[in-house]
Amino acid sequence: MKILHELQAQLTGKIIFIFEEGEETNSGIAAMIEALRPLKIDAIYGNHLKSSLETGTVYIQEGPIMAGTGTIAFEVEGQGGHASRPDLSINPIFAAANILTGISIAWNNQRDITKTLTLGVSQIHGGEACNVIPNSVFIGGTIRFFDIEEGEKGFSVLQKVSQDIARAHNCSVRFHSKMGSGAEHHNDRFDIDEDALQYGVGAMAQFAVKYLR
Repeated sequence: MKILHELQAQLTGKIIFIFEEGEETNSGIAAMIEALRPLKIDAIYGNHLKSSLETGTVYIQEGPIMAGTGTIAFEVEGQGGHASRPDLSINPIFAAANILTGISIAWNNQRDITKTLTLGVSQIHGGEACNVIPNSVFIGGTIRFFDIEEGEKGFSVLQKVSQDIARAHNCSVRFHSKMGSGAEHHNDRFDIDEDALQYGVGAMAQFAVKYLR
């Protein structure tokens, strides 16, 4: 913004700066699209860091590059109790384990193999004591897709399999409402190389200048 403001006397046209509220969680994108729709934007540009590229390298590819994402977040709910009497409880841990197995099998057999659709389960939490069966188990992760219809189908498969398997264990499923340098993105060792920021800013500014000229 500062660079383009300094160059404004040399430019003709209007530049709109867009700040996304929640890139990974989709928390602000719908409102942003509606706000931008009446502005009739002619061109749009954005950068995304890629940890596998050397700092200073800019990668461009025709067609989609970054996939859409949807959040997986649901509770497998049973009935807690003492571990010495599992017959008096409804153990959500076994149900959760079977749900994960069932989802992986259905994912491989019910999705369109010609379209990219990935399932990344990253969390499973349940129980705090060795002698207590918990009331519920949390399962979390994401799916990634380029085709939104295929992404919605993936969620549908996940929901149906989860609910059916939970029911077989006398449990229920409650879905939540939300959808280091050199380490991969969203990794506990990830750390941005801040030297890359100057190249990102330079690429964005150059795009705006060349487009308006």
